[in-house]
Amino acid sequence: MRALMPLAAMTFPADWEKLGVEDATAGLTGFCSILLLFGMLPIDLHRFAFLSIAPGDGFLEASSSLIHRSWIHERRLATVPGGTEITDRVGYACRLPGLGLVLKPIIRFVFRHRHRRLIRQFGAAET
Repeated sequence: MRALMPLAAMTFPADWEKLGVEDATAGLTGFCSILLLFGMLPIDLHRFAFLSIAPGDGFLEASSSLIHRSWIHERRLATVPGGTEITDRVGYACRLPGLGLVLKPIIRFVFRHRHRRLIRQFGAAET
């Protein structure tokens, strides 16, 4: 999950790097991942579970972590002239009261950073 660097990194089993989205199974915990601040400092343990996976269209993830009692991440892919548009929607409930207010701008920043990295890697769609 290099799209988060240099802000963060997430560990994952080596065999998952070779899997395509069509190989993942919805409804099961895919794996546990350690969230590493700046790629080095462990700050959370995230348990991934996919409710639905639609190759070419996106996914719906419903996971949890030490910080988040629930984490819902919906990614939608849409074909647009010259490329693909990625839309991420995230909802979450923190285990500690008030932490969600602190994390909201951080999470927004991280997803914007991730999208900028994806654009650098794959290019922007023609407008």
